Amino acid sequence: MSAISPARSPVESPTTSLADPLDTTAGFLDIQDLPGRFFVFEGIDGSGKSTQCYTLARVLREQGHDVIETREPTDGPWGRQLRELAQQGQRLKPSEELEYFVRDRKAHLQDLILPQLRQGSIILQDRYFPSSMAYQGSRGLALQTILSAHLGWAALPHAFFFLHLSPQQALQRITERRQVPDAFETLEGLQRCEAIFASLSLPHWFALDASQPIGALQQAILRIVQPLLPPR
Repeated sequence: MSAISPARSPVESPTTSLADPLDTTAGFLDIQDLPGRFFVFEGIDGSGKSTQCYTLARVLREQGHDVIETREPTDGPWGRQLRELAQQGQRLKPSEELEYFVRDRKAHLQDLILPQLRQGSIILQDRYFPSSMAYQGSRGLALQTILSAHLGWAALPHAFFFLHLSPQQALQRITERRQVPDAFETLEGLQRCEAIFASLSLPHWFALDASQPIGALQQAILRIVQPLLPPR
């Protein structure tokens, strides 16, 4: 697999189909004129998102940029509840789970992301609304329903980095790192989520091979990020 692969159209199945392929920025909050930059890392658990987010942050800080690292679910009240439930091996009903994520995401956007973008910061985020499409979509919610819950207020990042990794490799990394997977991290669940991630066709979506060496993946990400950075 090459380092960067083109995004594919959504697959046609009851769980993962969209009424139309999402290939425009219609319905998203326009942040392109703000001085900051917003980059999001996506993929199943174990794909290396946190590692690449940390590595990119270090490189950009060395270049003199103001970098904010963040994640979803957040440490806000809605995000904490989601984390606690996952750690306890519990999950809400899919529609309730989506509502918690949307509430957490809205607060995150208004309280942190938009203010920092207005100040010229670079936001590096681990997970965003495509994770809801994958994880809540894998439990039966229609992708169009999940997407519609974000239109009108969610900001479209300058780039999404989808780190593609086989669920088997991801689960091996999870168990080596933490030994006990949480409620989101079953092999069957990861397989369904990876299939949805791989089917998405979003603006500014870059699919990258996460099985390659960490340094090679870092360089592939940097080649995309550098031309998008604000002038120094």
